[in-house]
Amino acid sequence: MTSKIVVNNIEADAGVSTVTFNSNVERGSSNLHSTGLNVNNTFVHSTGIALGAGSTVGAVTGVTTYYGDGSQLTGIDAGTLKHNNNTKAQATANGVTITGDLIPAANNTHDLGSTAIRWANIFTNDLNLSNKGSTNSVDNTWGDYTIEEGENDLFLINNRNGKKFKFNLTEVS
Repeated sequence: MTSKIVVNNIEADAGVSTVTFNSNVERGSSNLHSTGLNVNNTFVHSTGIALGAGSTVGAVTGVTTYYGDGSQLTGIDAGTLKHNNNTKAQATANGVTITGDLIPAANNTHDLGSTAIRWANIFTNDLNLSNKGSTNSVDNTWGDYTIEEGENDLFLINNRNGKKFKFNLTEVS
């Protein structure tokens, strides 16, 4: 035998701080508001929400911390850094730490910095430069080069034909 209770409002008796359901609770067309709620033995409140796999939450504001590895998250916009390929980012006092590669959504569509706001320095090993898939504005060709550093020289490698060049460096001080 089953029974059904339909209510418009659930309130605890005076002096009672918790209303407990010992079976599944389904929400109809009304909204559920609470400062504290137990769902599947997990306490949910304004400082933490636990949702099952496949859950979707839209238009969330005011979230400052996410606990977990983030492997199920997509479409998070942290300013201009978007995490759509399981890239994990961690904000620290010194900036943002990224594990894995930081890859733009499409080729030749995003800048690092701008004409008004620039990076102070770029720290990199070899510098790979390529406009493969497009052409330059000088001779309408494309190139693929790598700049490598030696102990006393800088080298330029043409990755299209394998030729190697040494920059002519003139000491100024």
